[in-house]
Amino acid sequence: MGGKQTTLSTNAYSLSGEVALTMPRFYTPFIYFNPRTPYVPRTRVSLSYELLRRPAMYTLNAFTGNYGYIWKQTRYLDHTLYPVSITYTLPSNISPEFQVELDQDPALKNSISKQFILGSNYTLTFNNQDPVRYHSFFGQFNLDLSGNLVGLFAKKEETGAKSIFGQDFAQYIRANVDGRHYWRLGEKLRWVNRIYLGYGYAYGRNVTDPTIPPTLPFIKQFFTGGATASARSGPDTWAWRQEPAQPERSRYQHTAGQCGG
Repeated sequence: MGGKQTTLSTNAYSLSGEVALTMPRFYTPFIYFNPRTPYVPRTRVSLSYELLRRPAMYTLNAFTGNYGYIWKQTRYLDHTLYPVSITYTLPSNISPEFQVELDQDPALKNSISKQFILGSNYTLTFNNQDPVRYHSFFGQFNLDLSGNLVGLFAKKEETGAKSIFGQDFAQYIRANVDGRHYWRLGEKLRWVNRIYLGYGYAYGRNVTDPTIPPTLPFIKQFFTGGATASARSGPDTWAWRQEPAQPERSRYQHTAGQCGG
């Protein structure tokens, strides 16, 4: 079973919950797959919900279903593969002020729009951390794809845009690498170095307005400090500023791009 997490900040909060079922073998409907490993492979099915709320601006709901496999290749090397990963994002409670921002910024409007995320993702993790080891390492690589296979069968509109059940679906390729070095300096003292790199490329046309540039869904974009942080990194950058005449409001400046770190 899963749990829930709440994050609070001065201008936003997020809430997430998950229910999951893990079974001690691979259940593959079409092919037989049994990795050679001394460890027990597992099949995992999960349903989750995530809420991101900015009280003066909007609410973003994300409903996700995953079906995948987890297996340990060696003591330090783990694989996680979700061939089926479906997310539906639904914005609500959009304030009139933020609607003006959306109307002025098509890329921002597209990232927070109602849409499906239909894809797969794979994660490779290396972790040899040990309380008595002086030098240990953690490394993780993730590849996230959406719309690649569905795009072959989705309905194509006259404008060239594709839809499923009359709704937009995200089309992108996203990858990130997380590397950490742990140096044990004492019984209760650690020095940690970390590097995180991420890249996302979105493509395809919007069903409602084909002129809107393709953008990564908001929940798939890269942030510094988490989804409720005040800034984000890379060319696709959010920046906060306070309006002197309206200190109660924060506004976005957005420069469209496709990569972040």
